[in-house]
Amino acid sequence: DEDKLHINLPLGPRDITAIKEPFGQNGLYEGLILEHAEVMQSPDPFWPEYLATKDTKQFGQNWKNFMKAVFAPVIRSQLDPSRDTSGLVEDIFDRFAMAVSNDPRETEHFVGIAILKKV
Repeated sequence: DEDKLHINLPLGPRDITAIKEPFGQNGLYEGLILEHAEVMQSPDPFWPEYLATKDTKQFGQNWKNFMKAVFAPVIRSQLDPSRDTSGLVEDIFDRFAMAVSNDPRETEHFVGIAILKKV
């Protein structure tokens, strides 16, 4: 469908070097000083519950709700605002939940933390 061609999720993993890179040797970029930066592994927030219950449907639903909260606004921003696209967005996340439910596995992900100071 044409709407799906407009969807682009602007994300990409960054290691600590990539986070620090724009700040150069002096730690300054566009009036901001990088005071601290780190990348740390973050646990799968839904895996312990899944291990306890073995409820694959709930595991998929939990991940759906999380991803929908993060990415639904981004997806909606890229679609024609004059059309009701809620069905399309819901379908995307329902399919995601189904895929996760059909093959549950612990997700390894990382969180980048940067503390900036305005100069």
